[in-house]
Amino acid sequence: MKLSVKKGRLVFTGKIRCYEGDSDRLGYHIRQGKPEFDSWWLNENGFREISSLTLPQCFPKQKTIFRHCSLAQKRYQLRCEKKKAAETKPVSRPKTRMVYRQARKRTFTELPTFDRKW
Repeated sequence: MKLSVKKGRLVFTGKIRCYEGDSDRLGYHIRQGKPEFDSWWLNENGFREISSLTLPQCFPKQKTIFRHCSLAQKRYQLRCEKKKAAETKPVSRPKTRMVYRQARKRTFTELPTFDRKW
């Protein structure tokens, strides 16, 4: 997704899903980098794809929104790169010798008595 400011308006371009339902039905969770909605209907056919979205003028300080969106995008990309690096990097562990505790021979000098006269 790309962000740009044209004529003082914030423009998002890319593959964007447009949901036109009530906001109380838009409960979602992000799984494997994709939004997954609580309603199965919204996941399959409750949207239409658009190529660009322009924020209307009713949102004040659009340059501030642009700055925050670009920071969030950079953080997301850095997190994805770190995950890829962590997945491909093998974990090195120090080699240790397996030390088995030797079983001691429990030999008694006297056999225990169970006459309860201790």
